Amino acid sequence: MKKWSLFVAAGGVAVAACSQSPARTGPAEPSGMRPFEVGHSVDLAKPGGVSKEDDSRNFEVAARKYAMGEVAAHAVGIPGRMDLRPVSTRTGAGSTLHTRLTQFVDGIPVYGGDLVVHGTSTQITHMSGSLGIGLDRVDVVPRITAEDALATAKADYVGGSQGAFAFERETQDLVVFAREGNVARLAREVRFFTELQNGKDPGLWTYFVDAVSGAVVAKLNELHTASQASGPGGNLKAPRAWSDALDVDPLGAAYVMNTARQETVNMKNTMTGMGEAVVGTLGAIGDPEINDGHGYAEVSLNVLQK
Repeated sequence: MKKWSLFVAAGGVAVAACSQSPARTGPAEPSGMRPFEVGHSVDLAKPGGVSKEDDSRNFEVAARKYAMGEVAAHAVGIPGRMDLRPVSTRTGAGSTLHTRLTQFVDGIPVYGGDLVVHGTSTQITHMSGSLGIGLDRVDVVPRITAEDALATAKADYVGGSQGAFAFERETQDLVVFAREGNVARLAREVRFFTELQNGKDPGLWTYFVDAVSGAVVAKLNELHTASQASGPGGNLKAPRAWSDALDVDPLGAAYVMNTARQETVNMKNTMTGMGEAVVGTLGAIGDPEINDGHGYAEVSLNVLQK
């Protein structure tokens, strides 16, 4: 089996190391999700006179090559079956670039398998995120249809309650569901929204239904499961603080103001463009203006859903 360890390289960057133990007989290494961080930098060639848009495109291509190389070097990929596909590239403070890549196995996305490559237009500095391992044993042929998975999820939500139930924003995707301590499997990711009805609280529900057996393997209400960050708010006349009250989602080792129901970006005193992602820690994120906008929008959404 492979032994994993984390050590800190110069500059305080955590690096994932993998060593090969002697071959042995017995059960195969468990599948699951693991933190994956790499700290060495790579210089990038930069043609003269390129625009910021060109910088982002060039960085995205280099980021994928870097990530695929590191995954192969640490022997956690599945040769010929695994891919890392760029999802987005954002510009951060100081013109830093951050490309997010999603893990795929046989063309199917791995839920939670996301890596973020960080750097500038001339250098990749490090990579962080989570990676599914031991996925070569996953059966990627679904036996349960999308319609059956949706019906199973709705039946679980209703349970023994009585009355008519309404469902909105119904979607489904085929994913590889890998979690620490659980066997990785092919699953139907079913999502729907429900209002307050028949004594049940509103929810933005996500169900994972085993695409082979049809069993519910996990479920969550995303209205209640966003991480909560803290940061300053208010102004000189009316100062305040947001304490564990700002909805954020994980982004590598940090957190970003981009959740299932709202996203806040920093426009940096401009009226054009897409803005920059607001990234920080759970204990310190954003500035007073950003946090007030994000926090009060969250309060308004909560009121509208009651």
